[in-house]
Amino acid sequence: MLLGVVRTVFRVSHLPRAERLSLLRAARRDTSLLWQPYQHTGQQRSKGLLKTYSTNWRPSDANQRRLVQNSEDEEEELSQPELKAYERAKASATASLALRSQSRQQLFEKLTERGYDPNVVHRALDRLQEVGLQSDREFAETYARSRWRQYRWAASRIRIELMKKGVSKENLDHALHELFGDSYTVRLHNDTVDEHDLEGPERELMGSARRQSHLTRGLPVETRRRRMVSWLQRRGHGWATITDILQRLDM
Repeated sequence: MLLGVVRTVFRVSHLPRAERLSLLRAARRDTSLLWQPYQHTGQQRSKGLLKTYSTNWRPSDANQRRLVQNSEDEEEELSQPELKAYERAKASATASLALRSQSRQQLFEKLTERGYDPNVVHRALDRLQEVGLQSDREFAETYARSRWRQYRWAASRIRIELMKKGVSKENLDHALHELFGDSYTVRLHNDTVDEHDLEGPERELMGSARRQSHLTRGLPVETRRRRMVSWLQRRGHGWATITDILQRLDM
């Protein structure tokens, strides 16, 4: 089973990340897929709907030669017990990544808590990064987008949470730049821009704030204002952004 997971990792390493994770999740549900030679056509469920997928799992010849060579090097460098632990660590990390995207630090902590030697874990995670199954940059981008879309977290709160997960400043800054642009902040520019002309994060935040304000209709203005301020502060927004929104909502 564990060896099958590792073989699957190598076979799908050339695919886009979303497709890799989809196939790994399918393999986790049906272990027989781990031992398919290279071609597989099957079905997967998503939100109650049955979808059909078909893909060729064969890596490029150059990538295949690289994987074989690396495997031979690993066998030469590691003793038999170390090699088995290394393969198990790779399989365990891959199974975790099939459930959800995670940072390298999260995976390291999870594997060491399971009793794996830290040196073995570092080697296994290096391998997963090399074949493209784990990337802190991709994790940071995905995490930042999800927290913005689901909760409207400000860049400051996203930054704090990603730092806790061990994401480097370079990868963190890249994710925030992709989401918020150069300033990393959301400013609504009440004096120069009409609400209907807002774009991107500014328009999305204003829409969420307006929907939130509808929940307090009928309450005293001061109560509505206090609840809106609290809602925005919990998400990490600064006073400049909060003031802009309160003015647009006439609070």
